[in-house]
Amino acid sequence: MNRAPGMVDVAREAGVSHVTVSRVLNNHPSVRPETRARVEAAIEKLGYRRNSVARALKSRRSSTVGVVLAGTELYELPRVLRGVQTAAQRAGYWVNLASWQGGTTTDLAETLQRLTDQAVEAIAVIADRPMVMDALTGVVTGVPISVIMSGNVPNPR
Repeated sequence: MNRAPGMVDVAREAGVSHVTVSRVLNNHPSVRPETRARVEAAIEKLGYRRNSVARALKSRRSSTVGVVLAGTELYELPRVLRGVQTAAQRAGYWVNLASWQGGTTTDLAETLQRLTDQAVEAIAVIADRPMVMDALTGVVTGVPISVIMSGNVPNPR
């Protein structure tokens, strides 16, 4: 094979329909144990891996949140990132990381747009200065944005 194996390949190898493969992957209770074992063996043999892009297109959910590091003096950054990652993972999400080190509002909007182009479902901005709040004013992303102020910086909004 010169391409990654798909669900149809797994189904063919296991002698089942692609719907059955989907049910096995989603841990559906209606699959008989012997059928589940055949599908799992085919997955192992072929080295099948879920295509998260295809899954996101079909479900319109990426199970991903974006995090933007906005600043150079982000105190306690490892602890904050660990907290965001832990909370995301517990909720069944992954984290995509981006950085905006000042510049123009257009640059920030482009950073946020790149994350939304990757179908993130929400964005957390970790900022070290109040001007980030001003830069976010008027930026439309179509997803919720939360700002976490780092250090001893007030967040009036």
